[in-house]
Amino acid sequence: MPLRSWVGVFVLVFVFNLLFAFCGGAQSQIPFSDFVAQVNADNVKSAEFLGNQITGQFVHPYKGRSDYLTEEPPGDSGLVQFLLNHKVQVSAAESTFQWLGGAANLVSVLFLLFLLGSIAYQARTGQRLAFGVGQSRARMYTEERPKVTFADVASNAEAKEDL
Repeated sequence: MPLRSWVGVFVLVFVFNLLFAFCGGAQSQIPFSDFVAQVNADNVKSAEFLGNQITGQFVHPYKGRSDYLTEEPPGDSGLVQFLLNHKVQVSAAESTFQWLGGAANLVSVLFLLFLLGSIAYQARTGQRLAFGVGQSRARMYTEERPKVTFADVASNAEAKEDL
């Protein structure tokens, strides 16, 4: 497979990674302290735990948004009971999105290592220089091509000026 094709595949994987990373950006992220204040004000309708992330819905829009995303600080064991005391619907889900994002990152890194290894191998064996840098564009002329001599262009004023 030519090097240009590999570069194209790498670009596609990179764009896929970017889209995947920004796909979860539909919800507005709020500080955890704002989240707790909204729970105390009974403005949180639901909370879904995805690893250390908490997503859910507000009862009334907060800062113009009806949904939220926040990060749970480590070591806070009483959070679920606190939410239940304020009549918040609590649920937990396994985050396949994070797993797929990690797999996509791993594939990108492995592909980048393969691409760099391929370039290093080609440079070491002298097959081609990386990305065609340093390749000569000179062409060999054969006897089949007609020979043009100075006598053929002697009457051409531009050719004389160029010489």
